[in-house]
Amino acid sequence: MKQEKLDILLDLLEHPENYTESQKDNLLTDSEVKEIYQQMVETREALDYKKSKEEMAMPSISEEWERLKKTKESEEQDHKEKTSSKIVPLWSPMRKVAAIAAVLVISGIAFAAIHLATHSHQEEVDNNKELVAERSDSTKQATAIANTAPSEKADSASTKKLPLVYENAELQAILTPIAQHFHLKVVYQNEASRHIRLYLQLTEGMGLDDIIELMNHFEKVNVRHEGETLIVE
Repeated sequence: MKQEKLDILLDLLEHPENYTESQKDNLLTDSEVKEIYQQMVETREALDYKKSKEEMAMPSISEEWERLKKTKESEEQDHKEKTSSKIVPLWSPMRKVAAIAAVLVISGIAFAAIHLATHSHQEEVDNNKELVAERSDSTKQATAIANTAPSEKADSASTKKLPLVYENAELQAILTPIAQHFHLKVVYQNEASRHIRLYLQLTEGMGLDDIIELMNHFEKVNVRHEGETLIVE
């Protein structure tokens, strides 16, 4: 029975459009299904820990489970999974990784996939070059801000002209256009935080405070706004 529920859960995570709202409700309120989901998340943590000296920061299991229940797909289509007579092992590491990624994506939230691997000496040199270049850009931005008309600043009060979707993007690749849009500079107190990868989805009309609040929802992401600067701890 538990194997059957595992098969159904994996199929739901990969193909949510094949299930009706009623079928999704029944699965998401099943205690055994929730237990299987928790085991999948814990296994993912164990797998990723081997790849990094730091343990990967995963979202709260209980929180993500509740989010999944509240934000499931609205399409309704009757479909039953075709199963073969031969039982195929579904507990392989790659299948679990794909399933966990699918859970976090279909939950409709932006989540942080943290990759804090040890950087080589060459990467540290590159980071130093980026820091110098960014300081130069910040100086230019400060000059531009001083010459910006009030009407231009008013136009940048929301995300209307910003990219709205960032898929597996580094934090610095997300903050750079945001800082430029709001005429700010970015300071990283920890160089490793530049390389945190996020799946982030913004909506039109979001202000700077809304964006910061959304990003700070994730573990190991701490951004604050002080004056004309975004500070990343």
